[in-house]
Amino acid sequence: MGNCRSDSSLARYVSVNATTLSLPQQTELTNRCPFQTADLTRSIDSQIIGNSITSYLFKKEAFLSSDDVQSPGAALAGVYYVFGRTADGCYTEPMAVTVRIDACQNSISPCMSNPATVVARIDSMNWSKGVVYVRGKLGGSAERASWQSSGGGLFTDTGLQTRYLLSEIDRQRGTVAFTLTVADPDGTGPCVGATDQLTAVRAESSRLLTEAGKQITDKLTSGAVVAVDESGEGVFIPEGFSPNGDGIHDRFVIQRVPPDVVIRLEVYNRWGHRVYMNNAYENDWDGTTNQVSTGTGQSLPDGTYYYQVRLSDGREFARFLTLAR
Repeated sequence: MGNCRSDSSLARYVSVNATTLSLPQQTELTNRCPFQTADLTRSIDSQIIGNSITSYLFKKEAFLSSDDVQSPGAALAGVYYVFGRTADGCYTEPMAVTVRIDACQNSISPCMSNPATVVARIDSMNWSKGVVYVRGKLGGSAERASWQSSGGGLFTDTGLQTRYLLSEIDRQRGTVAFTLTVADPDGTGPCVGATDQLTAVRAESSRLLTEAGKQITDKLTSGAVVAVDESGEGVFIPEGFSPNGDGIHDRFVIQRVPPDVVIRLEVYNRWGHRVYMNNAYENDWDGTTNQVSTGTGQSLPDGTYYYQVRLSDGREFARFLTLAR
């Protein structure tokens, strides 16, 4: 403030010297009969480990963010990349290692020396919104896996990381079991697949709460969802409709929504594909799709669909509906 000034500071110079770390290694590997895989760790110069390089990574491509090699000790034919890591966190340039697999008499199948493994886990779950997020990890000779549930809900993706939409059975039970299965890698051969199971359980304290109220079943509406807020006013969402042109329940009509509240509606089929979306829904859905991927304007087949309703006042509801003409 005022006319006060500080003394000038002394200049400080910082220099950074670029260094390139290399990782001496064997760049070509072959299997050792009778095994039909190669050990990538044999490519590393053991005199380097524990000296300037303290650890190493095996990658499928020549950059650090690429996928790890699942089983470096049992690699199939191909090109892999090795990174060394120093104690201060620096990485070497990637070094390519080519694996060649030679034929052997009385060979041992790769899936015998490197059995398939799988691990399943739950990332998160929200019973009030009807969603459980699950994730899987493969190891050994496992290449693909498939999810199954005990309650007949929908998986929105076929990959290892997916979202599961709870079914009515899941909600009633308050629990759902998941199974992640890796198929037998060699069919009728000596190898076997792998499975892992886990169970998601709704906490006893959970009462199907939404962010701004609670969900109950209205006995007078055959299972329709009535969302009751603190004021006692409810939003009525039917359990289904019949768009057959007879003038009765031809539209999916959400009732008891305040006039200043905007409705966002999304509907998914049993395979997790979105078939309808409207960010300002006005109770005019007639059972046709408005999504290009499912044929805009086409009538949807009868069946069970999963919907998500989001209101602009913060309330959200997610359940199943029945479309029956």
